[in-house]
Parts: sequence; structure tokens; C-alpha cells
Amino acid sequence: MDGGLRATPVCGGEDAVTSFGRFACAVGLLVVASRAAAETKSRVYADAGNVYLEDTDGTTKELTHSGRDQDPALSPDGKTVVFTHIGDDERDPKFKWHFCGDHAERDELRAIGVTGTRERLLLRGRTSDDSATQLCDFTDKQFASNGGRLYFLTPGWATSRALHVYDFRTGGERLLGGAEQFVVLSFCTHDYRDCLAVQQHRYFIGGGSYDWWWLYDPRLKNEIGAVSTAENGPQDVIRYARSWCVE
Repeated sequence: MDGGLRATPVCGGEDAVTSFGRFACAVGLLVVASRAAAETKSRVYADAGNVYLEDTDGTTKELTHSGRDQDPALSPDGKTVVFTHIGDDERDPKFKWHFCGDHAERDELRAIGVTGTRERLLLRGRTSDDSATQLCDFTDKQFASNGGRLYFLTPGWATSRALHVYDFRTGGERLLGGAEQFVVLSFCTHDYRDCLAVQQHRYFIGGGSYDWWWLYDPRLKNEIGAVSTAENGPQDVIRYARSWCVE
């Protein structure tokens, strides 16, 4: 079995992958580890529906005050925080995985400066009977390494959520495809920087299903190879990826 990675720069730029890296990994190689630390030591978190910034000196600043904000993420340059403003918390939890409900437009993806100023709306939720066009929740936010793109999950289908990307340069959003979980390899230092490790629910030809992790280009167009044949979490994938994509 070929266990190496071909040293071909496939993910560092904005364009889709045009050449494939090959690699294979054995089941069980992944171990549980903490999520990779951000480049800045500051961190953001939500408490009681408000977003807070804990600075490098240990001081804490409350950035929002609505009581309905959650799931914040700090940009790579440490200057901007994105978060979800929840408008409707009455959806049946049994259907939250794949259905946005009738009031999705009340959910908002918002951004605010770390000084607590310049709060602005990025995206508003959309109600739709079509899983490909509905939009709400905006969870699991992750930035590309240069901060120009923001990836997030929304409800999608019965066996998968929907992976979207927001482009800060154009203000546009688009659906990339299905994903149960994902990791942006923004921490990689060379070939696979900003590639997407995505857990997807797939089916064997002869029956049965599996939930492996796959490596894709940043547009989720070109599949590069399998990252893990076991049902590991994002923290496992981060730890394993660091063993071959960080110098």
C-alpha cells in the first residue's frame, strides 16, 4: 500500500485542484487530540447568548448583548469575529439536522470587530423546501488561512448536513456539498494548505454504509483521497493531518 503523500501543491491557491495527491492511511492511526490552536492566542466564546473575547492578557470583553448569539469564530488576523444570531429557537430538535423550519430568515450570520464595533450582517437565513437552497444555523465556522473565505454547516439532508462557503471579497455564498463534519486544513504549511477534510456518508455497492473522511480541494470539487477509514472526529483529523502537512 502506498502510504506517502505526493509533494504536489494542490490546495494553497484559490483555484480548484488540477492534480491529485495520493495517500493511504491505516485504520487506527488517529488518536484523540485537542483542536489546533489559532495563530493568535486570543479566543472567542459564547455564554448566555452573548459573544465574548478573551484577550492574550487574560482580560475578557463582551462583544454582543442580544442574548441570542452563538458559535463565534475568530478570523486568522485576530481582528474580526463571526457568529450566528439565532432568531427562532422553536424548531423541533428531531429535525434540526436537515430542516431549517418556517422562520429561517430570522437566523443571521454576522460579523463584529474585536473592539465591539462595526457589527454587520453577512447572510440572512432562507426558508425553502429544497435542502440545497435553505439556509440557517451557520454552525462549525472555519476560516481559510488568509481569512478570505468562511466555511460553515447548515441543515441539509437526512444523513448529512450541507457545507457552504462565504467569500468576504464578493459577499457571496454558495453550497459546496454534503458533509457530516469537516476541517479546513488552514494550519498546513505547504502542499495541502486550505484543503478540506470532510466526513461523508457513503454506501457500499453491495449494501451497507460508511462514514469516512475524505480530502478535497477548497471548492469540494476534486477528491484527493481518503483521510481516515474510521469514524473519527475533527480533533482526530487535525492531529493526524499535522503529522504530514506541517513542516
